[in-house]
Amino acid sequence: MISWTHIHEVLGALSDNASDDGELAGQASELIASYLGTDVVVRRLDAGDLKYLGGGGRAEQAAARPLTTPPPALVDRLLAGQGAQPLELESSDRDYLGPLPGASSVLPLLSAGELQGTVLLGSPPEAGYSDEQLALAGTVAAFLGPAIALNRRLRTMEKRQRRNEELIRLIAAASEAPNLRATLHEICSLVADSSVAERCSVLLYREGDRRLAPVMSRGTNTNGPDRTTEDSRIWVDAVVARRPIIASDASELARKDSAWQLWVERFGVKSIATFPIHTGDRFTGVIVVDSSTVPCSFPIEEVAFLREVAGQVGVLIEQADLQERLRQQATTDPLTQLYNRRYIEERMSEEINRSRRSSEPLVVLILDVDHLKQVNDSYGHLAGDAVLLRLAQALRASCRVSDVVGRIAGDEFMVLLPGTRRETARVVIERLLTSLRNEPAEVDGERIVPKVSIGLAEFPGDGQDSRSLFAFADADLYRQKSAGRTTAP
Repeated sequence: MISWTHIHEVLGALSDNASDDGELAGQASELIASYLGTDVVVRRLDAGDLKYLGGGGRAEQAAARPLTTPPPALVDRLLAGQGAQPLELESSDRDYLGPLPGASSVLPLLSAGELQGTVLLGSPPEAGYSDEQLALAGTVAAFLGPAIALNRRLRTMEKRQRRNEELIRLIAAASEAPNLRATLHEICSLVADSSVAERCSVLLYREGDRRLAPVMSRGTNTNGPDRTTEDSRIWVDAVVARRPIIASDASELARKDSAWQLWVERFGVKSIATFPIHTGDRFTGVIVVDSSTVPCSFPIEEVAFLREVAGQVGVLIEQADLQERLRQQATTDPLTQLYNRRYIEERMSEEINRSRRSSEPLVVLILDVDHLKQVNDSYGHLAGDAVLLRLAQALRASCRVSDVVGRIAGDEFMVLLPGTRRETARVVIERLLTSLRNEPAEVDGERIVPKVSIGLAEFPGDGQDSRSLFAFADADLYRQKSAGRTTAP
């Protein structure tokens, strides 16, 4: 005999403390199992899959087996039943709803016409279930469906709030101490940890070859090829359309657009979504989230969040570009685009300290353009600028990437040659002078050969600090100038 008073008391108690789906399902299934005398399994529909929530009777054995996504035909039958009566299982249904020995029927868990999960009933008694027993199961199922849907909405809201708070924190931290790559690392990790997909990547647009070059990729699925290698760059529709692309089935996208075949074939991507990044009105790149293990559908709230992330990344890139321009302005000579005096003096101190720690040599060169005023008076200041630009070009070509080249005054330049001794520095100087002789500056058809005097100082023999090294090289320069030499000292 069913005590409806007891049933309502139990459901009332559950509704007052129903935030845990597992506890909710466990108690509800025990209630059904005790009155129907059978085993019960409750599953929740998550991202298309039925996942075990709880069970009554001997149902615990069903928890270990993961279930595949139920086919649309089965979902349609569950929705059509509206939960009034259990549906009789067909032989193929057990692959999606089981396993439960002797299971013969299932109740859908519904809320607002949407499937939230299922209640699987085990073997019925020999006489079958009474109408009252089925009514009890239907009552519990009618309670569980909306409760699970409410918890799902609450979890989504909490998750969204946590993500937004974390995103705000990352943006605030980035604006205080801008480090674009570190911030992109954290943002990609945040998205990957909270997304239905497995990985988040940022690709920046290169206008030269109209490609998207990957710069950061983070995710839970670390197997397989790296998404940040140079051969992972791709042409994509987003470059032209500048719109989000969302594909639960990435193979369909690859069939329509061959540019996506790389990610589908190389990375085995099953689902993918991209969101354009803009800095102002300029298209800058895309954020890509993808899944390689199982397909996934992107919920509306995640799409909205990823749009917001793409917008914030655009702001960060714009800030980083501004910071880089300001840094260049603060450290670069506007005419020659070499380093300015402030920067090269700071680097000189750093290189001296590094050479002192490593016991490696360091050479400092000071160069002065001879007769620059005469060039300006004879040909005009544009000619003088052409001479300075030609010297800057020759210095870059004659030095290594690790060398530091700067303009420290109107006609004076400085070069730092780390790990270099005097003899090797003379070879660099000779290479520079040969370049200037062979390729003079040209102004209005006039060929002007830049003539320079060069002073040299070597650490530690010629000086122990910046001041003494500079003084030695400067004195050497004026010795060369007085001797009328433009060859290696």
